[in-house]
Amino acid sequence: MLKKSVLAVLAASALLLGGASAANAQPDLGDYPDDVSVTVFPTVIRPLETSTITFSEDYFEPGEIVDIDVTGESGAEAGLAAIAPAARSTLTTSKAASSDGSLVAVFTAPADGDGTYDVSFSGSRDYTAVITVVPFGVALPSDVSVGDSSLANTGGGVSPVAIWVGLGALGLGVVALVASILRRRRA
Repeated sequence: MLKKSVLAVLAASALLLGGASAANAQPDLGDYPDDVSVTVFPTVIRPLETSTITFSEDYFEPGEIVDIDVTGESGAEAGLAAIAPAARSTLTTSKAASSDGSLVAVFTAPADGDGTYDVSFSGSRDYTAVITVVPFGVALPSDVSVGDSSLANTGGGVSPVAIWVGLGALGLGVVALVASILRRRRA
């Protein structure tokens, strides 16, 4: 009986805490260097202000041509300084990465900009910078943040509810085990 109780507790714990392990990102990314990053600063701007998107060394292949597209309200009127000044009418352009694989792009919000703008980069790696333009007269959000290239949250973490359920199951298992041992001693 004791062995069955221990095995049941172990099986329940493995199911509860091991279920999301397949959703965790693998830390070894193979061909990708560990120290590459992207910064977008600032992520919230006003009309005609700029946001700089910086890719670290080795993010792209040295000298590779990276396609760049901007989407958003009045996106065709936005600017892509340091990418191609002539691209202001279409906002579909390309730029060569530096010899070290880095790239810097400066997004200028349109004069009547409002809402979210996606600046998409397509090359050996794809990335989309999300920049929010807040019109004058509207308060800036208090949670303004800087983007990065960290892995997405895949939900692989253990929620606090699951921890409490697991602790409760473990507690019930201990109570059942103690009750079983006391019953055997009385018999």
